[in-house]
Amino acid sequence: MTADPDNPLVLDVLHASWTAYSFDPDSKITEYPHAVGQNTLLISGQQARNNARVLFFGSLDFFSDEFFTSPVQNANGGQK
Repeated sequence: MTADPDNPLVLDVLHASWTAYSFDPDSKITEYPHAVGQNTLLISGQQARNNARVLFFGSLDFFSDEFFTSPVQNANGGQK
């Protein structure tokens, strides 16, 4: 997923790292990927003009126990 950074109704909840890109892993890359770096949104939220809100998740794996309980490494200190 990608979003226009100038749109105030879209909230970046979780984005990818600077080195990430989104492309089909089974095909050869022949053109520039659509979503690259931190522009790739893994989880995003949107608010409509009538104040309705919705969240979009890039994968159902975000709801799994394995993802929820996996350790996270701090980028600054390196601690898990």
